[in-house]
Amino acid sequence: KQLALPSRIPVVGTVANMYPNKGLLDFVAAARLVSRQQPKAFFAVIGHGPQYSEIVESIKEAGLSDRFRLYGQIEEAWKLVSAFDVFVLPSRKEGLPYSILEAMNAGVPVAATRVGGIPEAVEDNVEGLLAPSGAPEEMAHQIDRLLRDRPFGRALAARARRKLIQYFNVDRMIDETGASMV
Repeated sequence: KQLALPSRIPVVGTVANMYPNKGLLDFVAAARLVSRQQPKAFFAVIGHGPQYSEIVESIKEAGLSDRFRLYGQIEEAWKLVSAFDVFVLPSRKEGLPYSILEAMNAGVPVAATRVGGIPEAVEDNVEGLLAPSGAPEEMAHQIDRLLRDRPFGRALAARARRKLIQYFNVDRMIDETGASMV
């Protein structure tokens, strides 16, 4: 309700600041391609940053102004990730992004790039789908696959949530940090 998204329409979204390393222009390019196969799909970005105007222009050029919404910064955005049918993170450079972990926790299938710590959290075709950085065509294919095959996406998301609970928890992180200090 807070995002005022259209009902019964697939939503592909991300939570990312609008910096070049987040690859949001690639997301817009992928959205243009996905919209050809998924004419009802809607796209969303929660975040802000210096690339805002460039992203708005890219959305207009792609003809997606009526199907793409930029929400700006929203406090506790992680609570809204569950509104997405697919979570996308098209980063060009990344550490281990909290937004991926938040999507895993929310049970939302992930399509992301194979950069930085993302493959540590998401094994390709096991807990989500990974594409090379800077490849919006491949990202679009992955998004389309997750939208077309909902049972496959749910299975990926379920495995991702189990992995999150098993490996990305406070007790394990404390134990590993303590062990590395000895």
